[in-house]
Amino acid sequence: MDINLEVDDEKIVMNKFVRKILTSMISSAVSNLQSEKEDPEEYEEIGENWQKIKLEITK
Repeated sequence: MDINLEVDDEKIVMNKFVRKILTSMISSAVSNLQSEKEDPEEYEEIGENWQKIKLEITK
């Protein structure tokens, strides 16, 4: 897995430990989420079959 972090368009360098922790936390959280369906009774866990996660945080 690869992870890139930018803060205010500046790339942040992360060591191997930080990259491993962040990728593990984010992929575990996303794997347990459910994808949105038109019928709220129908849901599907995202699971571990994803290819790319895009996360953007702004304040």
